[in-house]
Amino acid sequence: MNHPVTIKQLLIFSVSFLFSASIFGQNIPDVFPTPQKTSYTGNQFAPEKGKTTWKLSSNIDPDITKELQGLFKNLNITIIAGIWEESKNHTIKSAPSKPEGYYLKLSGDSVVLSGHDYDGLYYALQTIKQIVPEENQPLQIPGIEITDWPDVPFRGSVEGFYGEPWSHKDRLSQLEFYGKHKLNTYIYGPKDDPFHGFSDQWREPYPEEKAREIEELVKVAGKNHVNYVWAVHPGRDIHWTDNDEDGTIDDFEACRKKFELMYDMGVRSFAVFFDDISGEGTNAKMQAKMLNYLNQEFVSQKQDVTPLIMCPTQYNRAWSSGDYLQILGSELDQDIRIMWTGNSVCADITKESVDWITERIQRKPFIWWNWPVSDYVRTRLLLGRVYGLDKGNQGSLSGFTSNPMDKPEASKIGLFGVADYTWNMKDFNSEVTWKEGIERLFPESSEAMITFAMHNSDQGPNTHNYRREESENIRPFIEEFMHSYAEDGVFQPNTYRKITTEFQKIKEAGATLRKELPNSHPAFFEETKYWIYSFESLGEAGTTLLNNLRTTNESSKTRIAELNKMLGQFRQMDTYSKLQKKAGEPDPWAQGCVTGGTVLTPFVQNLFQLRASEIHTIITGEKPGTKGLSEAFFKPITNMTSLTNLQLTRDGKYIKINPILEILKLNPGDFIGIELPEGIFANYVHAILGNNEVSEYGEIQGSKNGTDWKKIDTRNNEGTMQARLDEEDKIRFVRYINISDKTVALKTDLFKVDIPENSRVNSPGAMTDKTVSSYYKLPVSKESIKISAPENQQVTSVVILGDFANATVHFVDDSSILYSELSEGNKKIIDNITIFNQPSQSQIHEIYWVTEIN
Repeated sequence: MNHPVTIKQLLIFSVSFLFSASIFGQNIPDVFPTPQKTSYTGNQFAPEKGKTTWKLSSNIDPDITKELQGLFKNLNITIIAGIWEESKNHTIKSAPSKPEGYYLKLSGDSVVLSGHDYDGLYYALQTIKQIVPEENQPLQIPGIEITDWPDVPFRGSVEGFYGEPWSHKDRLSQLEFYGKHKLNTYIYGPKDDPFHGFSDQWREPYPEEKAREIEELVKVAGKNHVNYVWAVHPGRDIHWTDNDEDGTIDDFEACRKKFELMYDMGVRSFAVFFDDISGEGTNAKMQAKMLNYLNQEFVSQKQDVTPLIMCPTQYNRAWSSGDYLQILGSELDQDIRIMWTGNSVCADITKESVDWITERIQRKPFIWWNWPVSDYVRTRLLLGRVYGLDKGNQGSLSGFTSNPMDKPEASKIGLFGVADYTWNMKDFNSEVTWKEGIERLFPESSEAMITFAMHNSDQGPNTHNYRREESENIRPFIEEFMHSYAEDGVFQPNTYRKITTEFQKIKEAGATLRKELPNSHPAFFEETKYWIYSFESLGEAGTTLLNNLRTTNESSKTRIAELNKMLGQFRQMDTYSKLQKKAGEPDPWAQGCVTGGTVLTPFVQNLFQLRASEIHTIITGEKPGTKGLSEAFFKPITNMTSLTNLQLTRDGKYIKINPILEILKLNPGDFIGIELPEGIFANYVHAILGNNEVSEYGEIQGSKNGTDWKKIDTRNNEGTMQARLDEEDKIRFVRYINISDKTVALKTDLFKVDIPENSRVNSPGAMTDKTVSSYYKLPVSKESIKISAPENQQVTSVVILGDFANATVHFVDDSSILYSELSEGNKKIIDNITIFNQPSQSQIHEIYWVTEIN
């Protein structure tokens, strides 16, 4: 695993770099991806105006010529550019004898670009454009010599996530980005394109409009030296039958014909996916026969098609069983690439895991790295650095593609790092590359973006147990602060200042991005705006709460007013989350947004509980309870060790298991389900499990106590099972269980139970349960709610902990006053209060009826 460079390492690097730069008197820009070999040959030189001497190979790409002319036209300098064999005519050093390799030399009187092939020449141009930017006038050229080539032959991305695919415009932008950063592969495989697969339409031709888009993508990919790989996914609807008895499996030929259609549209690279399927399509021998047929009857018949790529059904180590992988290794043609995600679906790519799969498939694996893909954690942005990729994999991979987020612009931060790693593993520096990528992508607001990205990088708890670092710059200070404050209510001033400064920085970064990105990076802003808005609110909430800790002389009402302000900022974050989900509709995968969810948001929430508890004790003289009426814990239940991090979501009256995108295999007796809190009972269950056999081999059961289970009579239709439940049965536990003696494969497209709208999880009693963590949300339909003062008490003051529009205090003499205007010296007896709702629903944690404000 790669780690950030230490301060000592940075100092050594900085000193050595400054020393070399001072020797040559040059300001040499960094080149990314990092070249394999670089040497500095002399001081900077500035060519004078004059005639440019051009020595270009005969078949050089006109676009390369045009760009070179834009950089060097009308300068007294010689430009030599060509393929390495042709370059011998100019008695220059040839490019390295490796595909896509190039040699580049800039000296006082000449610029030499020598490519092993046309891709290499194109990459030499991309390097020159970093060293000699077009806007750098008058031109200052450093004396430099570079010999360069990539470590991995195929490098790029696989659009293989679940949910709304990228738009055509998004893909065009990606291809231009890949060319600029020496990524040469884009695999088209969105799960929600029915003509790609995952449906019975994979055999059909694309509609005319979609076909024209693909043709344009192929052309733009070629212009940027990117292999546009079109993938078919036939596994969910494939049949190993020869109905016409011509000696060839019908779907073998159907796939070959589909490839021919795509070839006629310009596609020259192809893949076949068998991932995330069950049933007939998972047969390894038949998969191998199909791939070999396509390889021999299609790929080998063409002279311009790249090697065929396959994604197997057992595409990670955790899911491997039997002799499936060994069959592919021994029976697949050797020139077919096999994709691999590592030790699990989402995993670091270690040398050990690469060696393990290489032995079984008898070839170098083609990596499908499931990062920064976020289809299993849709509320999160994954903007952190690339790490967990072993440098020992150099020379051991046939390809490396990253599965990105459904947010193409946001994914470029991670893809910049992937480009650097796959080009030059030994010199890859994760931290340096991450910051450099952000600075290049967001030059006008890079500092704010680095702050935003470092606090939006972790997936949070998830079914794949794959996590990334987040908020590492502030995490140790927060842990120290919370330990000290929770223990005895004190904290170190230096730690406090460090955290306060960070939250102020977060607030300012959010404001900067909110103001600048709509103009400088509108596409990125549109993808992430609700995270940015929430980030600014989080900074405000943290700053407000930390400032509250310094208020010691103010009244309890004043201090609680500050806490209420913080609750308002959290309400705003909740509003942004709802807007994000609404923006994603009607996509069924749409979710809200969470920012700083691993360190910052939990810190503010936990500190709020501690601070509110302190003030509760000051007002009442008692410590608050630890569990209030509204603290209901909805829990997933399972006996499968692979699902220990199963997650639930509450959406109003629906309690749902978060969809697991991959196939689950339930052995006999295995189950998954939901547990409801005490006092809340299910009135409906609905499961869509993606397999017609689920109702044959298993059943949905209910239980009052989680021990005694009874079958629920469900209505079954293929993979759907549902039933209405009687609340009088008091069912708190619901599960699907495999009752057969066979393994059942299924997908949790939906598993939910319904609960009553008025469940006591949102009880008005939470407002007076002496627990600051519980709360009552006013119903949307209510404009206000009236709460009477306790009987037999002469209450003269009231303090409300919560997020609400305002309140009116009513006295026993029928007079009234706004809550915000109620003075501490009031002597009149209070009869009741009316709390006003707000559009996003008021949320009341606790109401304190007191006779004297402390």
